[in-house]
Amino acid sequence: MMKKRARVPLRILLVLVFVIVITSVLIYALLWNPKVDFVVNQTVFPLTTEQKLEDFEYLYRMLEQNYPYFEVKKRQLGMDWLSKKQEFVSMIAETKSDAEFYHVLNSILMLLQNGHTNVISPSAYDDSSRIYDGLTPWAQVYNDRRGSVLIPYQ
Repeated sequence: MMKKRARVPLRILLVLVFVIVITSVLIYALLWNPKVDFVVNQTVFPLTTEQKLEDFEYLYRMLEQNYPYFEVKKRQLGMDWLSKKQEFVSMIAETKSDAEFYHVLNSILMLLQNGHTNVISPSAYDDSSRIYDGLTPWAQVYNDRRGSVLIPYQ
């Protein structure tokens, strides 16, 4: 009789642990594992090759004028990122989808080996803009529609 009573709390504990683990996995999968969603507005997507190249030209100009580490990276990595522009243009022109364009842009920026220089997905942009919404300096950046910062496609 004693053995049966000892097994009941153990079974209840195992069931509770199982429920907690399954709940945790589901919450992680739904909330903290964002997927890159490129279908924001069907009237804008998919981008044409011309739009992709125009976006890259804008990115290239912004980096060329503002990124201070090109010479440091040239010494460290032995690579002149700015001289690879035509190679990058070819890579972008060959992309077949917006998702591929996004990944190619990020691979191009990864050559700089700077963790703060990348393109964020539209969903990550939305998440960040909600986090920094309000009376913060970042709210000004996220609400700036004049083109002074890289803004995801609307």
